[in-house]
Amino acid sequence: MKRFQFPLETALKVRKLEAEVEEAKLLRLEREKAECRRSLDQLAATARQRPACLLTGEPVTRAQLEDMDRLGVFVKKERRRLSDLEGALLHKIATGRGQLRQAEQRVELLDRLKAKAKDGWRQEADKELQILAEESYNHQFQTREDSE
Repeated sequence: MKRFQFPLETALKVRKLEAEVEEAKLLRLEREKAECRRSLDQLAATARQRPACLLTGEPVTRAQLEDMDRLGVFVKKERRRLSDLEGALLHKIATGRGQLRQAEQRVELLDRLKAKAKDGWRQEADKELQILAEESYNHQFQTREDSE
């Protein structure tokens, strides 16, 4: 009786590797999105902070007002950039999930084919064992008859 060999084993290994790569890509995108979200949250916290001169009631100089204005412009541009980046990442994540799902389905298909092939191999092996058992029984029976 020969050992079970799945003819598509190499293809199955490649498909599993592809699925792992897709999963790694998706995890990287998720980390990037989380980092983008943290940056947006930090930016929002920065925008909420008021300069010390406004809190203490001291007179505000023109330079301080210009600095606050530049900070406001920067925060606005950066918020828009980060929001756009987050949107692009969300789109890539959705695409990546679809690709991962497809890769997992390809692996599952080959796994099912392998299981089906193994079941067929087992049935053939069982038939071989049955034939061997019958031949052995017949041989023993024949040997007993000949000795009597």
